[in-house]
Amino acid sequence: NIHYAGKEIETLDKELIISLDFGLTPAVTFEQMTDRGKVNIIDEIIGNDIDIRAFCGDILVPHILKNYSGLPVKGFGDPSGGFRKDTDSSTCIQICNQILKQHGICIEPAYTNVLARRLDAVNRFLGKLVDGEPAFQLSSKARTVRKGFLGGYHYKKVNTVGSTTYKEEPNKNEYSHPMDALQYGMLYFAGNVDKAKNMSNTSSSKLYNTSNTGWMSR
Repeated sequence: NIHYAGKEIETLDKELIISLDFGLTPAVTFEQMTDRGKVNIIDEIIGNDIDIRAFCGDILVPHILKNYSGLPVKGFGDPSGGFRKDTDSSTCIQICNQILKQHGICIEPAYTNVLARRLDAVNRFLGKLVDGEPAFQLSSKARTVRKGFLGGYHYKKVNTVGSTTYKEEPNKNEYSHPMDALQYGMLYFAGNVDKAKNMSNTSSSKLYNTSNTGWMSR
């Protein structure tokens, strides 16, 4: 796989993006963009049956301080994490920021949760080269994300009489949480590339391919 580095990717002395998916199986992926526009997926953390407050305070913050101390960190999360639940007046994003702000980190909701746009943000980097090399590289530390790309993240088949169809949303499993998280960060990178190319006035219908192509094809 040309997108798999086969080793740990060296952390750059520049902005680190953390991308979050919430719920009781919270997941975070860690990304950086090089000066030449390549995106490196350098790390991942996945929780299991843990609330977001404990995940951020007991797992995410110690991991960042141990491995990425001194780097500027910016975060993007599932936009639904900005909605309050009936049982709690705080949102997931607010809870994260209460814990992370003392370390100079702020989580923002990704600008969209539309699946087609999220997948296209990933596909845009999968489908191009920078200086003759893939514009998207996976570190060996992103183990679950890699398994997701290799088929773990997929549409579930629905067998009907005489034909086979697929559900409209990817199957929810152990791979969907980190894969969804990754997409929120990729939306940020795709937006930065568009700004650099002065494409701010281009319609979204031209920017995003709503067909499910590439690694998420049915």
